[in-house]
Order: sequence, then C-alpha cells, then structure tokens
Amino acid sequence: MKTERKNIYSVPEGYFDNLQKRLEMIPASNPIVEEEKGDNVISVSVWSKIKPYFALAACMALSFVIGSRLLNKTTPRTTEELTAYEQFIYSDMIPVTDPHLAYGAPTTEADEISQEELTNYLIESGTSAELISYIKNESNENNK
Repeated sequence: MKTERKNIYSVPEGYFDNLQKRLEMIPASNPIVEEEKGDNVISVSVWSKIKPYFALAACMALSFVIGSRLLNKTTPRTTEELTAYEQFIYSDMIPVTDPHLAYGAPTTEADEISQEELTNYLIESGTSAELISYIKNESNENNK
C-alpha cells in the first residue's frame, strides 16, 4: 500500500508576481529613516535608533531605585531622630537674647578665651606671624 504524498510546501501559482504590490500596500509599523553611509543608503527604523537611550534611562532608574532601597535598609536608625514637631519645640527653648548658647558658646566673661591664650594657640599650631598680627589688629579694631 503506497500512498501518494502531496507536497505540502507548495506555493499557489502567480503568488510571487503580485507579492511586491501587496507588500507595498501594508503600512509600515515603524517609521523608517534612511541614512547614508558611504555609497550605501541604509534603512533604519526610528525605534531601533532610540531603543539604546530608553535602555540606558531604564538602567539608570533601576540603579537609582535599588541604591536608595539599599541605603534605606542599611542605614542604622538612631533614637535621636526627631520629628518636625519636636524640632520646633526644641527651637523654642533657645533663648532669643543669647542664640549662641545653642552652640555651647561661653556665656560669662570668665569663660571667654583671652587674647594671650589665642595668640599662644596660633603660634603652637604653626600659624604664620603675619596672620597672627592681622588677627590681633582686627580684634583691637573690633574692641574699640
């Protein structure tokens, strides 16, 4: 029993005669830009030209999101974190008459640094003589 096999890969007659016309009737899904490279003209779709920039933007956004998540997870939480309301309350505790008190500035004249102590410190730290004399002159003018 031999069965005759039919060729399933056949093409109807005249198929390739009208193929070019039918292909031209199909609208382009991606607009095509023609580029000249030397003597050749190359057709390139717009999407293939901008796809690398979209990929770069997506990678940057993804790395930013992952980085911020990692920083938020690995940053140690302290008990000194204050809410905005608590900061407002503590800012009212600083007296208006002496705002430098918040920075631990001396409040009495006995606690202040004398001119001689300041000069000795500057000499020991290696400050030039010109700068020391300039500081002395400025402080003398401010005291007048």
